[in-house]
Amino acid sequence: MRTDPATAIKREVFQLIDQQIETRRRDGHLTDTDLVQFRLRSGRISDLYQEHDRIVRSRISPPRDLPGRRSFTVVRGGAGRCCPVQRVVVEPKIVSATKIPSA
Repeated sequence: MRTDPATAIKREVFQLIDQQIETRRRDGHLTDTDLVQFRLRSGRISDLYQEHDRIVRSRISPPRDLPGRRSFTVVRGGAGRCCPVQRVVVEPKIVSATKIPSA
């Protein structure tokens, strides 16, 4: 039986989050090694979420625009990342925009 890549990613993320929680529950001060490993796990969690998002989005076919209607997402970059700001739909003689909630 083959494991779905998105499921495998979610499982790894849950394991990393459990490790993060256990690190924070320890009595006393964290060592430098604990802090480095905490940061590395945090970065790995972010990377895995991005990969999961890419996999899931690739499964969903984008909606087709109607003739004369175009849509696009306005993005704002920062610290090497893009953040969707709003979805803009341009229809003949009508422009509407909806704000995308930030995560």
